[in-house]
Amino acid sequence: MEDLHIHMGGVNYNEKGERNHLPLLQSDFNYVDCLKAIRYFNVKGCIISEGPLVEKDALLLKKTFERL
Repeated sequence: MEDLHIHMGGVNYNEKGERNHLPLLQSDFNYVDCLKAIRYFNVKGCIISEGPLVEKDALLLKKTFERL
């Protein structure tokens, strides 16, 4: 993939579907494995952090990706 555009964030679900966004560390989203796949497949593009702690989650994603 050369031009991926995705939004990453934690999501709180209920029986009707998405309820609200959560900070990544408070969610069950396995962002580490997602980032591993992005690195493994050499995906190019943009990841947008989405949730109540946008800046904190964006830095978490960046630092995690750089450690992989």
